[in-house]
Amino acid sequence: MSAANFKDYGVVHIKHEDQQRICLFARMQATLTETREELESKKKLYENVLEAIQQVEEASLLADDDAELTIPFELGDVFVHLNAEEAQESLSRRKTSLETEMASLETKADQLEQDVGRTRVELYKALGTNICLDLDD
Repeated sequence: MSAANFKDYGVVHIKHEDQQRICLFARMQATLTETREELESKKKLYENVLEAIQQVEEASLLADDDAELTIPFELGDVFVHLNAEEAQESLSRRKTSLETEMASLETKADQLEQDVGRTRVELYKALGTNICLDLDD
């Protein structure tokens, strides 16, 4: 690297508590990213469950006898055949469970965003332009 490309910003002294806040900020940011990814995954799964509910309802309407209609339903690594009513109940329970999980993840993400924002402000206040806390998206 040539001397023309190097800027001397001087020596920056970072206090121990500032270093601790930087580490905390990094952990919170990583947790926030993971939480957002998990939330997106749950949303996609939720959409799939809604679509499955609709397909079971349509199949039930088209079937002559609901008792004979069986729906392949994935449980773990295997598929079992359930009648339409059992499949509908299982999908409804899964839908409710996903709604609860998504609400919890949204609350967690909101709290993390507030904490990350507050810590970012504290670090910029303490270190000014000597630190960059923005993500490169």
